[in-house]
Amino acid sequence: MILFYFMLQATPLVLLEVSGRAYFFSAIAAQQIYGKKTNPHHSVQDRNKQIKTVANVMVFSSIASTVFITINFLLVSLELRHLNYDVYRNAGTA
Repeated sequence: MILFYFMLQATPLVLLEVSGRAYFFSAIAAQQIYGKKTNPHHSVQDRNKQIKTVANVMVFSSIASTVFITINFLLVSLELRHLNYDVYRNAGTA
């Protein structure tokens, strides 16, 4: 029940953020695949390796940021903000 309430409350913001990031990463991937070569002396294998690396970085950063945004929305909607570690406020008190 609580999770359903969270989904109803945060869905537009989460969908907007996730779809915006997906479009951004798609544009970067299309530029890497179809765009002008950054180094004309690269072999086909080097270019494929570069494209694969860029794609992997985009996928993992997309997953990490989606988990981060979801956890933050969940903490806010369940009023559990005190569980969220404030890095800036507690940085000097280690």
